[in-house]
Amino acid sequence: MPDVNRVFLLGRLTRDPEIRHLASGTAVVNLGLAINHRYRRADSDELVEKVCFVKVTVFGPQAVASHRFLHKGRSVFVEGRLHHEKWTDPDGDSRSQLSVTAARLQFLPRNESSNTQQDQQEELTTEPAEVGRV
Repeated sequence: MPDVNRVFLLGRLTRDPEIRHLASGTAVVNLGLAINHRYRRADSDELVEKVCFVKVTVFGPQAVASHRFLHKGRSVFVEGRLHHEKWTDPDGDSRSQLSVTAARLQFLPRNESSNTQQDQQEELTTEPAEVGRV
């Protein structure tokens, strides 16, 4: 049976996208995504909110569109694969991080009340083209 490495995330950007270009000219954007999880404690009926912060890397035309149109606080839907990074910090300690490499990114409306004609047009014109399966 083949392995499957696919995740779907819906969250808000924690910062403006940062763009850079590889030696090949390919655009790369790193996004910070915050995903909220709310639940009530069974014992006290207290509402608890936990936030999961995820690093998302986007390549190619989707990276350029992300850098141009996305800003801190904007909601995005990400489809991609998990990527595990390992490195040694300057103090010699081993570090690791689980991140997501995006295969598809969808910009969501800012919010229902501000979904103006301009916002709708932006959504239509910035819908990133599918960049090969990662």
